[in-house]
This record gives sequence, C-alpha cells and structure tokens, in this order.
Amino acid sequence: MLIFFILLTCLPRLCALNILVYSPRYAPSHTNFVGRVADILAEAGHQVVVLQPVLIAQQTGTGIALAKVIELPPSEHVGHLLPSVMSVSDSERWTSSGTDPRPTIQFLTFMRRATLDFTKRIFEDEPLLEELRGYKFDIGFSECLEGSGFAIFHRIGLDKYIGILSSTFGASFPSIFGAPMAPAYVPSMSSSSTDQMSFVERAMNLVGSVMEKHMITGGFAMFDDYLRTVDPEFPKIEDLLTGSSFVLANVEPYYDHPRPLILKLQYFGGIAVPEPRPLEQKWKDILNLRPANVLISFGSIAKSKDMPRESKMAIIKAIKSFPDVTFIWKYEAPEELPEAQEAPNLILHPWVPQADLLADNRLTAFITHGGAGSAIVVPLFADQFANAKLVGRVGSTLEYNKFELGDAAKLESAIRELLDNETLTKNAERMAAMLANRPFPPREVLLKTTEFAAAYGPLTELDPHGRQLSFIEYFLLDRSRGVEYCRCCVGQLHVKHFLLILQLLFILIAGWGLVASSTPFNTVLYAHLMPKDFSPDFCREFLYWFSLFICFSLLALRAVETGTLAARLFQVFRFSVVPVCFVWFCLGYAIYCTCVGFTYIHRQTSRSVQFSPLREEIPDNFNNSISLDCSIGDFPPGLPSTIGSPSRIPGRSNSLQTSRARQMRCRNPDELTISITPVDETFVDEMESPSRSGGRLNSSFSSLRILPTLNEDEEATTPPGKLRPEDIELKVSPVNSI
Repeated sequence: MLIFFILLTCLPRLCALNILVYSPRYAPSHTNFVGRVADILAEAGHQVVVLQPVLIAQQTGTGIALAKVIELPPSEHVGHLLPSVMSVSDSERWTSSGTDPRPTIQFLTFMRRATLDFTKRIFEDEPLLEELRGYKFDIGFSECLEGSGFAIFHRIGLDKYIGILSSTFGASFPSIFGAPMAPAYVPSMSSSSTDQMSFVERAMNLVGSVMEKHMITGGFAMFDDYLRTVDPEFPKIEDLLTGSSFVLANVEPYYDHPRPLILKLQYFGGIAVPEPRPLEQKWKDILNLRPANVLISFGSIAKSKDMPRESKMAIIKAIKSFPDVTFIWKYEAPEELPEAQEAPNLILHPWVPQADLLADNRLTAFITHGGAGSAIVVPLFADQFANAKLVGRVGSTLEYNKFELGDAAKLESAIRELLDNETLTKNAERMAAMLANRPFPPREVLLKTTEFAAAYGPLTELDPHGRQLSFIEYFLLDRSRGVEYCRCCVGQLHVKHFLLILQLLFILIAGWGLVASSTPFNTVLYAHLMPKDFSPDFCREFLYWFSLFICFSLLALRAVETGTLAARLFQVFRFSVVPVCFVWFCLGYAIYCTCVGFTYIHRQTSRSVQFSPLREEIPDNFNNSISLDCSIGDFPPGLPSTIGSPSRIPGRSNSLQTSRARQMRCRNPDELTISITPVDETFVDEMESPSRSGGRLNSSFSSLRILPTLNEDEEATTPPGKLRPEDIELKVSPVNSI
C-alpha cells in the first residue's frame, strides 16, 4: 500500500513536461501576462523555467510566482535606450491623440534592438546554452512580436514551441501563417473603425493592414542579418515563427471580430485574469452604502492624478448629480484633490481590488480606459481605441472621447444612459454568462495545446501551403490553359487588343494625373475624390505618386508584351477578359489605396523642408539678398500653416519675406544648409499670412530672405555662394491650421 501511495505521488512528476518560457522584461503588462502563463503551467505540475532578460533596469518585478527564473542583467549598450523611448509625459497621455503609430514603431524598433543585443550575448555565452540544453526541454513559449525567443529555441535544438500574443491577432498577423487577410471587414490594430467601414475607411484599413504586417515582419531583418553570421544555414525568424505548433492570442473570441483563421491560431482570452477573491469588509461596507455603485479606473500607465484639471472638476461635478450612486475612483494621490470632498458619494483610493469588485454583483457600472461589461470606455492611447470598438460590438459599452472629459454635461448624460439603459445591462449579463459557460476555458486551451504540441509537434500538418505561394500564384494569375481567344459580353477580343486598350487607358490616367497634380487644376479636378480633411497639398502629392506608378506600369506592360517570356506566355496561355478586368480593377484599387496610405504616412512622418533648385548664379555683389523658393508642405498637419519670425537670421534682416522672388542658383549648393525645427514657443512678431499661389491656400512661405553675416563696420567676408550652416538658424512655431 505504501509503495502504491509513493508511485501515485510521483506519477505527476514522471508525466511532467520540461518547459522553457522566454520573457524579456520591458513592460509590466507583458511581464505579468507571460508570468501568469508560466505559473498556470507550473500549477499543472510541469517543470517551468523562465529565461528573462532585463531590458529596463527599473523593471524589478518578475511576474513569476511558481516557476524558476533565470534572470539576465541589463545590457550596458542598449539598456538605457528603452526608457527614453517609453518616456512619454504622463499628462501627455491625456492630451495627445493617442493614434499616432510612430511611437509604437519606434518602441518596437528599440525593443528589437535590445533583444537582438541579448540574443548576441546568449549566443556567445556557451555555459548558459549548455545549461539550457541540459534541461532537455520538451516545449518552449515565446511572444511573437520580437523574434529572439525562436532563434534561441533553434540554437539549443528545441523545435517544439508555441507562440503567444498578449493582445488580439490584428488584421494581418494571421496572414503570416497562411490565413486570408480580410481588410474589408477586419480592422487593423491601429484602426479605430468597426467591422462596418465606409469606402475611405476600408481603403485606409487596407493600407494600415499592409503596414501592420510590415511592422511585424520588417523588424526581423536585423535578426536575420546577425544569424547568418552565426550560421549561413540558420533559418529566418519568420520561418521559425510560422513553425510554431500553435499561436495563442489573449482575446475572447466572442469579443474579437469574426475572421478567417486556421487551426494553428487559437484563442485563450482571459488567461491573465486572476480568480476573484472575497472582498474585505471595508469594500463590502462601501458597496452597501447606496443601491448603485460605479468604479472609475484608468489602469496603471495613465494615472488619474495626471488628468487635466478641468477634466477632474468635470468628473466631480457630474458625480454630484447622482446622489444615490457611490463612485469609487482609483486616484493615485487623493490628498492632491481636496475638491473631491464636495461630493459625499465619491470615494478616492490609490488602489482598488479591481478584479474582485468587478466580480461582485453590487457593482453597477465601470468607467475605464478599455474593458468589457456594462461600462463607459474612454480609450487613451495605442490599441485601446481598437479595443473600445471591439467590446462595443456586443452592445454593452459606451465609447466616450477623452477630450470631452472636461464637459460635465456630456459626461453626466453618458453616465445616466449607462445606469438607465437596460439594453446595455442585459447585453453585459448575456456576455458574462457566455464567458462563464464557454465550451473551452482559457486554462484548458493552454494546457491541452501544450501537452498536444509537446507530444506531436512540430505540427507541420497545420501549416497551409498557401503561405508559400506568390501573389501571382495565390490569385491564379500564372496559368490559364484552353482558351484560344478571350471572350466577353460583346464578342471575342484578342489578348493583344486587350493589352493595347490597357496601354491607352494607362496613358489617359497618367496624363490626367499629371495635369490634375498641377496647381491650377488640383482643387477643381481632384479634391472631390479625396476625403474632405485631406489638404490640396496632400492631393497633389498623391497624384504625383499615382501618375509615376502608372507610367512605370505602362513601361512594364510594354516590356512584358514585347519580351520573349511574355510572348511565349501569351501564345501558350490565354486569359479570359472578365477575370482579367476584375483582377486589374482590384490591383488598381489596391494601388490607389496604397498610394493614399503612403502619401498620408509620408506627410505624417516627414519633418524635412523641401527647397526648389536655384536656377541662376548668385551675383558677385553678395550684399544683395538671396531668395530661395521653399515650402513646408511636408510638415504634419497642425505644425505650421503660417510662419512666425525666425529666432535669428544673421545680417541686416530678421524677417521672412513672403512675396514672390526670382530663383537663383548657388555656386556651391553643398555649402547651403537650412534646417527648420518645430519649437514650443509661439513667435507672433511679424507674423505673415500664408501665400496664395495658383488659386489655393498654401501652407508655405514662397521665399526666404537670407543675408550674409556682417558686423556693423565691416564688409562681407563670406565668399559668394558659400553660406555656412551656422549662419542660418530658423525656428517654426506650431500654430492653428486654417
């Protein structure tokens, strides 16, 4: 009997898996999420080792309670970079738009550089690699966005692993694994649209989806370059990523947008949510004070104490309108808000047991930065805007603009609708019941997929071959036998005739684009086809891109038609006119959307000032002024539509000349360097109105007057045409757009 008891006790250890979890420590939410996954695996009896490189020294918490942790100290080379990237002002989270993708791209770039540095250190640390190999891991876990974990798995000979995501799949991530991308009804992670989009929203979402995929896979190149120096046969990171047996996303399928997925991509939403515990007596007494209770919490990153003061006062004013409702506000510094005492039904506390309160049926509503249940969602930054639309699909939440938190009347109206609208409550109760009775709980999904992948992985059976097809092969554009002539509704049309029509169409489109892009015709011919919030400068720039592409397409079409390969293809294979027309329409539409998106992204990200070429020599008499045509159209919207006076222009003049001036060529153009930098101050002295050119309002100054550096009693010492960069210093202040 004793032997049987001992065997029964040791049986879980004998069946346990050795699991390696790779978790770079760079953000508390990600660290806690991966740590929760590791602890659940450890609770199930598996031997879990967490390899945790520390990217930020200030990150002290491991997020691990049960698993063993191998901690790698911060790197001396890049450890200081990530804090500077993440050093967004706390108050700025409440006042910025939050939808600018550049901070996210910058953060991902620096994160990948930091993890690449750790990858190099790990690859060069042979004792550590031998220690990891000594565990003889059965399976590994790594987040999918940075790629270094998969390289380490391959280095130690671990070919069975699972990728995890702390958020939703997004619009394009599944396409990396071979699932179809559906940008017409699946919003990208940077989009704030629902799955029901207008034409313009679908066009922009297509571009956003393509850019989202590039943002994910484009960062793998730096890893591939290094790994090829280690081993020329080392697989690419993208191939290692797609070699995952499963990919688990931390999102509920009942909230996520319905989309085409493959079996390799699974949901385990709610895996990081802790089990609710009984409330302390203090919180029970608070919930019993009034018949209704509302919790206000905006998370740990965007703190309520950093909210604009007018928003705080508006919230307090709105709360006083509901004397029968208790409001519990997670406020980090209650002593700094004495005005809260004016509302007897408001309770401020620096910390609240949020999960336990949300599980209590006495809590009526929730005001948060992004969540589920009967709630008012106030998205602040990053993917919270997409999450707000996501949970809004079930009809249990109201989305509220953070810039309207200072409007007490609107906030009061939203809270009243949240409390009085029975439809919101019923939808929230229905969703809560669905999640409580879902057929596959997230814990079970995690454990079952882990055990299955460890036993039978890598699961190449779940890898679709369509992932390896080119664009032409995927859309069946490579071959079409058996048709001698192309048929259409009006009769028979030979392929050569069809190509000739396409060439003529391209010529017309390119000519129209070049004409429409010129200043006199820009607004009249093209502004009607663009969204109203796009400026004429944007339309003109888009037309240049579009016309240029059409011209290249025309040349490519001519080359294809006359080339030997094309001749053979067109002689052996024939294309049906209707499918070809449809394909060309789709390609043209995609090109249109891509040009719009790249033009928009270019205008959003560019900070350069473009100067037109100078066409005449500078006269020998250098005391005369030099006029340069220049434009600031490449500045993002809102940065200047008018120009204030410069902070310093050496010489006799300290102003900007906005009248038209003839253009002159500098003898040494390489010596002429002019930079314009946005600054915080607003220069209003000698402010000039924007010039009108070609019948449209132009956010540019048409010419700039630059004089040589002269002292009061000396002649010009700078040779003609040789301006030094230090002689010119301009500053441009952001002003309200017109």
